[in-house]
Amino acid sequence: MIYAIGLGSNLNSRYGNQYQTLKKAISCIRKKNIQVLKTSRIYITQPVGMKGNNWFLNAAIIISTQLQPLNLLLSL
Repeated sequence: MIYAIGLGSNLNSRYGNQYQTLKKAISCIRKKNIQVLKTSRIYITQPVGMKGNNWFLNAAIIISTQLQPLNLLLSL
């Protein structure tokens, strides 16, 4: 099955800054035997409905897996 997944981060994590956190998330997805077919560019977006928060880094990936939707969600 083919899925599209949105990713986003506005905080640093134990993996580094927002960019490094997104890259780590994609790496972790690959380690679960989920094939990442395509990765979008990373976009910087202003938080909506929040004041004083960091801007977001957002991206999307297209993946291929045999997992059914619920099992994919649990795996992620």
